[in-house]
Amino acid sequence: MVVGVRVDVGEERNIPDFAIFQNDRTRVSGLWTKENGKWVQCSESEYEAIAFVAHLLRSASDPQLVLSTIAEQVRKMHEGE
Repeated sequence: MVVGVRVDVGEERNIPDFAIFQNDRTRVSGLWTKENGKWVQCSESEYEAIAFVAHLLRSASDPQLVLSTIAEQVRKMHEGE
């Protein structure tokens, strides 16, 4: 399963800003960010959390808002707020 959030920005509209890959048979997950320009494999212990985020993005009426909100909360956690 791959879940992607895409924002149209001119010629780059075919490149997702963020994507999740999961194989439930092997419990392998990967994350893609346009900023990094590559896939990063997650640990098996992160599988369920990544699956939850994928479900949120798939079922949201505005997945970009969900992704932005998650990113903002992660930033706040790293800043100690």
